[in-house]
This record gives sequence, C-alpha cells and structure tokens, in this order.
Amino acid sequence: AALPILAPTDSAGAAVSPTDSAGAAVSPTDSAGAAVSPTDSAGAAVSPAGRPEVGPSPAAPVPATGGSPLVAALAGPPAPRPGAIPPQRPTSAAARALTTRGKALLALGDVTGARLLFARAAEAGHAEAALLLGATFDPAAPETRGVQGIAPDPGQVRHWYQRAAGLGEAEAMARLQTLDTAAATRR
Repeated sequence: AALPILAPTDSAGAAVSPTDSAGAAVSPTDSAGAAVSPTDSAGAAVSPAGRPEVGPSPAAPVPATGGSPLVAALAGPPAPRPGAIPPQRPTSAAARALTTRGKALLALGDVTGARLLFARAAEAGHAEAALLLGATFDPAAPETRGVQGIAPDPGQVRHWYQRAAGLGEAEAMARLQTLDTAAATRR
C-alpha cells in the first residue's frame, strides 16, 4: 500500500506552514509555478496535518466525455479551495518593521535584500518604504551615497517617488521636483 504524503510538522506534531525569508507563508507550487494541494497516493486532498480532508474535493471534475483527470486538470486553473485563506498585505506595523529591516540591509550594502523588503512594505501602502525603494535606484539619493551596486534606473526612481508622494511623503514630492528640474535643464 502506498503511504500518504504528509505535511511538515513541528516537534509536537502540529502542522507547520513553510515561510519565505521575510516570514510570510508560502504555498507549494509545481514546476510551472501553479499552486498545488497535498494529496495522498489515491489523489485525495489531505489536510496540513496529513489527514484526508472532509468535504468536496478541490480537484476539477472529470469530464463526462471520459477524459482523464490529468486532461481535466490541464483544462484551466483550479477553483479556489473552500476555506482557503488568501494572501494578506502586511499590517502597518509589519510594513514599518519591513522598512526598518530594509534600512539595516541597505546600510550593510545589501541593495537587493533591501529592495525586496521596501517593495513589500510599499505595496502595503507604507510611504517611507516607497521613497526608500525609489532611492535604491537613484544614485543621487542621500540614503544610497557610498552604497555599492546601485544601478541607476530613472523609470523606477520616478515610479516609486510618485507612489511615495501619492501616499503623502513630502520628501518624495521634493525629489520629484528635483528630477523635473534636472530633466528641464538637460533639454
């Protein structure tokens, strides 16, 4: 008999969810990047603790034309799983924490890591994070003076400064004016 696929558990046997480097929960994906649900050897969905789930199967029904479950699965995206929790944006406290961690990474010269944290916080509506993300593309920004690996990207600078200004960051508004003045001077 085939053994069921079990989800990871902690030392007490409680189900644990995998997380990314920022601590956010991640879902398992197949080689094409599509979300997958754990199943047992018979193809039935299993809970995070490895037990068969009760209720309707999240798998697409097999067509009445006699097609295989594989063909049915490839026919389109799976329906959302009942009771599934959608990904959530960080709270304002979490966005502030991401911004603080991003500043620390930027101070250490980890531009890529800082950008990832700033982007997550900016997408949650944190104005300072949007300003700092723009600064990582702006070699003239005071936050990035002396930091190696800043590849200038005027489009990204303007995009993130506009986002920060739209979120009420006064410094971003001033930097946009400076960009506009510099652009007018070059003409």
